[in-house]
Amino acid sequence: MTNIKRDSAGHFAPGVSANPGGRMKIDPEAKEILKAATPRAARRLVEMIDSKSEKIAIVACNSILDRILGKPEAISKVELSGENQPVVLFRWMTDKEASTITAQNAEINSKGE
Repeated sequence: MTNIKRDSAGHFAPGVSANPGGRMKIDPEAKEILKAATPRAARRLVEMIDSKSEKIAIVACNSILDRILGKPEAISKVELSGENQPVVLFRWMTDKEASTITAQNAEINSKGE
C-alpha cells in the first residue's frame, strides 16, 4: 500500500487523491450497446410493475424509484443499549418513532426477552 499524504486530522492533503487513476474506463463499444438497449430495458421494467408475482412487482418498483430518486440511505445510526444490544434507527423514522423503538428495545432487554 502506498503512503498517501494526509493532514493532521487524517484528511487527504490538498491535491492528493486516494484513487489517482480515477474511475475504471468503460469499453466504448459495450457502452454503446447498453445505451441502445436502455429504452427497451426501461419499458420492460415498467411492464414488470404489473406482474402477477408480488415479489417481481416490488423489485420493479424499487428499481424504478432507485433510478429516479436515488437509493435511500437506510441506516442513520446504530446505538448500543442495555447489554450492548444494537439498536438500528432508520433515516426515514421521525425522532419520536426512533425514540419509541429505542425505549421498546430497552424494555425488552430489561425483561430478558
